[in-house]
Amino acid sequence: MLDRKKYILASNWKANFTLEEAINWFEIVSRLNYPDLRIIAAIPYPYIHYFATRYNNIDVFSQNISHVLGGAYTGEVTISMLKSVGFRGSIVGHSERRHLFNESNQIINKKVLILQENSTEIILCIGETLEERKEGKTERVLYDQIISALNGFSRFELLTVAYEPVWAIGTGIPISPHDLTEAERFIRKIFEDKFGVKNIILLYGGSVDKEFAKVIRNQTTLDGALIGSASWKPHNFEEIIRIFVEH
Repeated sequence: MLDRKKYILASNWKANFTLEEAINWFEIVSRLNYPDLRIIAAIPYPYIHYFATRYNNIDVFSQNISHVLGGAYTGEVTISMLKSVGFRGSIVGHSERRHLFNESNQIINKKVLILQENSTEIILCIGETLEERKEGKTERVLYDQIISALNGFSRFELLTVAYEPVWAIGTGIPISPHDLTEAERFIRKIFEDKFGVKNIILLYGGSVDKEFAKVIRNQTTLDGALIGSASWKPHNFEEIIRIFVEH
């Protein structure tokens, strides 16, 4: 179960890192030990067993998971495979999976339910595109993504939501503080009104750097961040960590 008393900083490695680079990252980041912080590393499949069995203060997640349980599905990585190598949970529904690999809300729902059935943690990503935002569809998109992904879901102690506006990911242009607080309010209201969940764990992702980490820490009631490229250099990641634990 996620600890609601702690900030959560999740590093999403995407398709990066050689094994040597990965070892260096874990060696540096694992030395950080803050009681009010949970560190998650969402790493490529080949590295999960190596790091999940060696470091107990960094929770190892996958970046994706198959929507099937097994069978003749070449290239798929299933829940049973990942559980057997010690992972703690998985990102589901990242915008790159939705838009580059055409994952639908229905496929994402299947993945969420598989993780629930296996008592495994979930980071569910939601977010609108720039076109959807310009057309005033942000709230409708977020609502549909949440409701569709969580059809049949009930174990909210396993769930973390990451709001990642697609237009902000990797662009260096994060959302404005005002728009972020409005998005946070709207997302939290969905969970309270539709599911009776008052304190859903909610992260922000999308060009999170040191300066925007200060915005998240000081101007919102978010529970942390899902961070891409700014977390890949361990010393940069450490600087972001210190913003959350020392301010």
